[in-house]
Amino acid sequence: MKNPHPFDKARLCYLTLSEWKVLLCLTDGWKNSEIAEMLHISQRTVETYRYRIGEKLDLSGYGQLAFFAWKNRELLQDTYDKEFPPPIVLIKYNYMFN
Repeated sequence: MKNPHPFDKARLCYLTLSEWKVLLCLTDGWKNSEIAEMLHISQRTVETYRYRIGEKLDLSGYGQLAFFAWKNRELLQDTYDKEFPPPIVLIKYNYMFN
């Protein structure tokens, strides 16, 4: 089924750094528990970030968000790399300060 609302890349600028981290984990198919463990946050916080991402990107439900993340993986990773440090830096940062 085709999404009736085409994706507007400009909406990505509204995501926070924490939301970006969760979204990138979703592009790799990670579960909430895996994301929570990696980012040192609760599963409930992951769910909150997922909800906020969906609101900001006009996606309803986890299924649409997961499919969007999978389908747009390269676009998301390229956009993130231009706006923020590479993910490996963030992973090291999380372990150093958490």
